[in-house]
Amino acid sequence: MDKYKLVSNSEQELIIKSLIDLIKTFPALPKSVKNIMFYDMLPDNECIGIGTNGGAKIFRKYIGNSYIGKYSFRMHYRYATKNSDERISKQSLLSTISEWLGGNTIINFDGTTYVLESYPYVSDKIDIIEISEENRTILVDKNKNGIEDSIIDLNLMYHKKG
Repeated sequence: MDKYKLVSNSEQELIIKSLIDLIKTFPALPKSVKNIMFYDMLPDNECIGIGTNGGAKIFRKYIGNSYIGKYSFRMHYRYATKNSDERISKQSLLSTISEWLGGNTIINFDGTTYVLESYPYVSDKIDIIEISEENRTILVDKNKNGIEDSIIDLNLMYHKKG
């Protein structure tokens, strides 16, 4: 039995919507990425999907009904490539987004930099504390039409006021 209790569906949906809105603000998001969405099935065009890994759970509870919540999620990138150089470039997007979500300074090839200064407002009772990688980006599928899927697993920690 899992010792961490799931949070309400409405709380988890609020976290997911905030996360998707945050990823949409990534400064180096390619114009070729047509959608960023919550998914169970991704379309065949270039897109990024967010999927839940086990749901948002109460990670640590405090007196007064406040707690630290943990939302484990997968970022899934679908794209097409023609060669290994394109594959490396496409796969690095997920890693770069996850580093940016984690508060790291990103340096582009042209020398420009960007950093996520703070996490966005979620609600009067919920504040994002951190987002961290659980593993590295991996290629999980490649079909005969050249469509490829890469994934990375992350954790979003947040504080819920009582």
